[in-house]
Amino acid sequence: MEVEIEDSDNNEHELWIWKLKIVYIMLSLLKVKLSLEKCAVARRRRPIGRLWTRLHNTEENRAKHSWYNTILREAAMHNQLVFFNITRMTPTTFEDLLLRLGTVQSLHKKDTKYRNCIPLGARLALTLRFLATGDNLRSLGYAFRVGHSTATESVNNITAALVQVLKGDVLKKPSTEEWRTKAKEFHNRWNFPNCVGAADGKHISIQCPAHSGSLYFNYKGFFSMVLLAICDANYRFTLVDFGAYGRENDRSVYNSSKWKTQFETNSLGLPPPCRLPDTNPSDYPEMPFGVVADDAFPQEVYMWKPYPGRTTGLMARMWMIYNYRLSRARRTIENAFGIMAARWRVFLKPIPCHPKNVKNLVLAGVVLHNFLSVADPRYGDASYGDRYRNGTLSSGQWRQYISERERSTCCFQDLAPKIGQNASNAAKEVRDYQMKYFNEECIVPWQEDYFLEQ
Repeated sequence: MEVEIEDSDNNEHELWIWKLKIVYIMLSLLKVKLSLEKCAVARRRRPIGRLWTRLHNTEENRAKHSWYNTILREAAMHNQLVFFNITRMTPTTFEDLLLRLGTVQSLHKKDTKYRNCIPLGARLALTLRFLATGDNLRSLGYAFRVGHSTATESVNNITAALVQVLKGDVLKKPSTEEWRTKAKEFHNRWNFPNCVGAADGKHISIQCPAHSGSLYFNYKGFFSMVLLAICDANYRFTLVDFGAYGRENDRSVYNSSKWKTQFETNSLGLPPPCRLPDTNPSDYPEMPFGVVADDAFPQEVYMWKPYPGRTTGLMARMWMIYNYRLSRARRTIENAFGIMAARWRVFLKPIPCHPKNVKNLVLAGVVLHNFLSVADPRYGDASYGDRYRNGTLSSGQWRQYISERERSTCCFQDLAPKIGQNASNAAKEVRDYQMKYFNEECIVPWQEDYFLEQ
């Protein structure tokens, strides 16, 4: 009897052990099922494999179908016009720029046993295409067979490197003799003596940065950063100051810029005052060198702006002629921004980048504009910018490539004019002597015709 009781206890114990095992197995299967479902959700969001291992981004497909290995390579040998339309430069200039970037160590990548690195030339071509079109980086990633993050990183790194390798050659501070040469060019081409450049300021429209509040929101109703620029008589930028917040008052932008201190202390190395050409020393004092500007800037001894009252209809004839001559010289900075926007169409709409990358992008556009204006005659030929012939204005071709709608959405938006700000007596005296000079000693034949047309 006792033996039967012990056997029944053992059987019951083994039964409970098997039940626990079954429960454990069921829980394990449930855990596996939940894990597989979680993996399935993750795979639906992103396919298996990292971006650079996806089928269209493999090395084999990149070698066969990337624009850098197909269209650009064929165009470099047989159709340079197509190459220029894609990169805004000739193959020779592209190779020169590629050699310059090769000196930047941070751009060098190493091949691994898993994959070969993307060539520097492909990354440069992708960046130039982005600047030339402003296309979506994901679309350009498909064209060049790279991932979206790789395309974004390439643009950020290449634009920063372009500024690094070109700024010292094409955007360095001129010497005193170079300033004097620029003044002669302005006098010969635009009939404005002692002028070393034309100044202007622009709100650079950007997409709203994350967690920025109202820091970049300006009074015009969009997010922006402020660019101040001076160009020479050949539409090339000479000085650039970029980075002010869009919310800053337009008056304080110039007052807080490094330009104001540099001009007032003459740390820019401008030539000393000299006589105007063909003037009598008893009638004119020695006149300073300076820049022409619009109403967004103050009237200073070294910065000249038009006479006020242009919309009243009561302006004196001599004032009108002076304003015409000054606005004629100011067309250079308008053309510099226009040519830059027409060639690099990323500037025809708000820039979709972080403010730090926006600065590199804008400065890269500036240095590329200066570099190609000298290195590549096709970039800014004589017909591309405005030009005068015997007083007759011929509009530049860049105006045909930017529609009225694109001008309204362009990221280059003017600063507000300064109203009610009085100038010093010395600054007014300089402008009055210039006005007298343009109406007596330095009369050009077509200025009277312009006055009669008004």
